[in-house]
Amino acid sequence: MTSEVHHRHPAHAVEATHPVSEQESAHLLSYHHPWTKHMSMDDDHETRAALRDNLHSTFRLLIVFFGLVGVLTAVLLVFHTGSTKKWTPLMPVRHHTPTIVPIEAAHEHWIWVDQNHTMKVWYRTWGNRETGQPVLFVHGGPGNAIADYNNGNKKFFSDELFFVVEVDQRGTGNSQPSVRDSWRNMKYYMDISIDEIVADFEIVRVSLDIDQWMVWGGSFGSTLTINYATRYPERCLALILRGIYLDTVEEVDTVYSRSTYVKHPNRLAEFDGFFEYVQLHSNEPLNPNNAEEILRAYERLIQSGDKYAIWHWHVFENNLMETNPENLLDPEVIGNKVFPEAQSVAFFETRLWLHGSWESPSNLLSRVDELNGFPIWICQGQYDEVCPPKYAQKFANALQKAGAEFTFRSIPSGHEQTDPVMEVCLKKSLREFIEDSQVHD
Repeated sequence: MTSEVHHRHPAHAVEATHPVSEQESAHLLSYHHPWTKHMSMDDDHETRAALRDNLHSTFRLLIVFFGLVGVLTAVLLVFHTGSTKKWTPLMPVRHHTPTIVPIEAAHEHWIWVDQNHTMKVWYRTWGNRETGQPVLFVHGGPGNAIADYNNGNKKFFSDELFFVVEVDQRGTGNSQPSVRDSWRNMKYYMDISIDEIVADFEIVRVSLDIDQWMVWGGSFGSTLTINYATRYPERCLALILRGIYLDTVEEVDTVYSRSTYVKHPNRLAEFDGFFEYVQLHSNEPLNPNNAEEILRAYERLIQSGDKYAIWHWHVFENNLMETNPENLLDPEVIGNKVFPEAQSVAFFETRLWLHGSWESPSNLLSRVDELNGFPIWICQGQYDEVCPPKYAQKFANALQKAGAEFTFRSIPSGHEQTDPVMEVCLKKSLREFIEDSQVHD
């Protein structure tokens, strides 16, 4: 409702209080236009003087009157608080509508993450910057990038309810120097660790002036999310996790050992082809059940720019995750369109897994006590061969022991975020996060 304020003039006439003598009255009653020939010059002079005096008195009274009206109006506006009506300006009040940025028009940014300004991280933002819940989306891999998700996150995050931050981790995607651009850029990331990656997330958060955000991560993204939350717990509103990977020797052994697949002929054939290539190009015999040996042998080939080693690594993992037979890749036919992604994934997986499991163990489970200040949701696929369910159960057990608030859902799905059953679970978790946030608000 728009109200208006009208300034009203006084209803009564203003009368002059200057006394008028009989002589002045006579002059006024006999007053004619000064051009009238019947009036003498003396009469005209006296009449004009009388009129001036009366007019001056009248003007003085009017000035005083309107001054008092102005003062009284100001006083009433300041002190008239008992009224049920509030004063509003004459112009209608315009309510501000937050600017909504759809994912297709996301704002892109780069930020330096090292002191020498040799590495910069790319990230993009979309959604409701002003009133949306901030979300950090942590992609998997290692070595994947935001572009690999084909804007799929719009299925989960409403651009009215959320402000979404998506980061290409250092060396991946649009972050520079990118291993996707050239295998020679691997040299910049020989000492990379999960601690460096999550420190980059903090640089992004500070640059956006975000106090806290909900962190969402799956597969290797869950590793980074857990690591971030244990190091910066005060910055987390909640965690939503998929396909738990704890960065342990046991997990790597499970995926990269022949014994895992002996009861599954198709998977065994995939592994044998994967192993035969690296054995053929190694100077010493390798143990097919020793994951560390296999990873180090593949790493040497990958870092030398061996395209077929890169491709074999990528194909083996892709085919483990793929549930649609039509999307299986051929290890003997390099797909030029996806090769840049394969190059990035092969390098970062071998380097980060060797570092986090053997060279400088991450020990994420030993730090779960830091995760008891916010809610956590876990969606774990029962048919996930890349991140087997038993490690998600270990994580849930550790959370329970630490007294953390969490929801664990074991569901009949595979590994991918796009699996229909996994999608339902993630959306349900997100809906519960929204409801929980509204209760606490």
